[in-house]
Amino acid sequence: MTAARAPILVALALIAATGGCSPSNGDDAANGATTNPVASTDDRPIRPNLPMARDCGGIDVPVLKGRVIDPANLIPDADETLLEQHLAQYQARTGHEAVAVMLPTLNGKDDGLVARCLGDSWSIGDEVRQDGVMLMLVPSEERVRVAMGSGFGNAEESNRKAQQVIDGMMPSLRRGDMVGGLKEGAQSLSRILP
Repeated sequence: MTAARAPILVALALIAATGGCSPSNGDDAANGATTNPVASTDDRPIRPNLPMARDCGGIDVPVLKGRVIDPANLIPDADETLLEQHLAQYQARTGHEAVAVMLPTLNGKDDGLVARCLGDSWSIGDEVRQDGVMLMLVPSEERVRVAMGSGFGNAEESNRKAQQVIDGMMPSLRRGDMVGGLKEGAQSLSRILP
C-alpha cells in the first residue's frame, strides 16, 4: 500500500486497524464509559467523549450519539435510520458493536490514525473481546476504512476481512453513492464478521 491518496474509482488505501475499535485500556469504565457484551436492538451506544489514550494530532472527535455518526451531515435522515437499524441488528445477532462514520474531512491526518482515535475515544466494542467495528467514509478525500478490534484475528486476517467488506461497498462508491456504500458495508458485516 502506498501513502498517496488514491481515487475511489481506481483504488483505495484501506487497511483494517487492528485494535483501533476497542477500548485501549481498562480506565474507560472509571471515566463513565459503558460497554454491553450483547446489547438489545434498543440499546444505543451513547457515551461521553473520553480522554484519549494518546495524542491524536488535534482531531476533533464528534460526540457518539448513536451507531451512525455524521458530522458531515451527508446522510439523509431516512437513510441514517436504516443504517442504525442494520447496525443494531448486527449487534443483536453477534454481540459486536459497530458504528458507521461519515466525516467531512481528515484535516490532513492519516485515516488510520483518525479511525484508531475515534474507536478508542468512543470505546467501541467489548473491552475483553476487543470486537468493535467501524465503517469510516470521508467522501471529500476519497477515503474509506473498515477498522476492527484485535478480537477478529491477526492483522493479516483482519485486513482480509476488512477488504471483503470494502469490496461489497465498492459498486455503490464507484457510482458516487456514499450512503449506499455504507449500507452495503453494514449489511455485509453479519456475513464477514459473524
